[in-house]
Amino acid sequence: MENSYLILKKVLLLLDVPFTKEYLKDQVASHPEQESLLTISDTLNHYKVDSLGLNLSVEKLDQIPLPCIIQIQENGHPYFSILTKAEIDSVDYLDEKGKIKNTSKEEFAKNWTGVTLLLEKSDKSGEPGFKARQQDAFVFRFLLFSLVLISLIGLLGFSQPIFVNQTHALIIMSLLLLKAIGLFISSVLLWSEVDKDNKAIKDYCTGGKNTDCNSVISSFSLPGGISLSIIAFAYFFSGVLFVLLSSFSGSGLHLLGYLTLSGVFISPISIYYQWAKIRKWCVLCLWISTVLLAEILLSQIFLVNSGSIQFQELTMFSFLFLGTVVAWLSLRPYLLTNKELQKQKSKLARFLSNTEIFEHFLSGSRSISNNPEGLGIMLNPDCSF
Repeated sequence: MENSYLILKKVLLLLDVPFTKEYLKDQVASHPEQESLLTISDTLNHYKVDSLGLNLSVEKLDQIPLPCIIQIQENGHPYFSILTKAEIDSVDYLDEKGKIKNTSKEEFAKNWTGVTLLLEKSDKSGEPGFKARQQDAFVFRFLLFSLVLISLIGLLGFSQPIFVNQTHALIIMSLLLLKAIGLFISSVLLWSEVDKDNKAIKDYCTGGKNTDCNSVISSFSLPGGISLSIIAFAYFFSGVLFVLLSSFSGSGLHLLGYLTLSGVFISPISIYYQWAKIRKWCVLCLWISTVLLAEILLSQIFLVNSGSIQFQELTMFSFLFLGTVVAWLSLRPYLLTNKELQKQKSKLARFLSNTEIFEHFLSGSRSISNNPEGLGIMLNPDCSF
């Protein structure tokens, strides 16, 4: 699916045909033969883009309209690409990762199988229901942006931070920046639990032979399904909210200074566990360990003597931390179910659109022995005819 989806997305962009990514993914995923020229051709037909499959020689390149879809075979591995430019001595086409590659015609001819799909768009080309989906997406993004903006304004207005001096302000902003970075990394790590097939996360987390975030995360969890990902996310998320809600108070910063000491134990244990036990590395986990160590240095130098710990603030942080964990444990089953439902929906769509299965059942069904000429079908029993 990845190659077909990538090519279709790129070619629709090049042809300036409006589309939405999710709808395009559904179309490719529901096709019975995902990685084939038939998938690409049928999907383009759904977008009202005409296509014609040919087998050409390199001498015909200057006679065909561009862009067009071609098949490349490198190191015995075939994949579909897009030819974007053909000059006298060189050509431009997309490599397997979707990046433009310039090469000579002679080198190109060695890898090109000759399989070509010519394309032609019309005034009617486009995605069915595109405007309605765009409108829905715009409304959702607007509401989400408004919610975030109002929340930030409310938190900042409620906290009313008072900085002693510029150095104090710089320390607080540095702490918030570290927690925001940690929150982003832990969010990606947490989402990888739900979307294990996410291409962007997989490419980043499986860059080497001994690099695999999913293996590390799934190898350890606390009772109740509490994973390392949610612990990291809850720590950084509650930390950001706590800093804002506590009005940057000295006692609150003092509490955070002591909480960062947990990284003294967590980071070495995490690194040892990956190195000695699993023998695989989680890149995102290493980045979180780095952020924790940076927090330790910052807090132990500047924050440990900023005030005494207040019971109310300890209660507030505990509520935020535990509330985040409980919220995720409640939400995760629905996200996993929705992800599985999408997979089953794609499988069912591929089954229903498979012509070979239809022809198989048709061949086994009873045929009509009588002449059907003059046969009528009554749809309404009250019909007068």
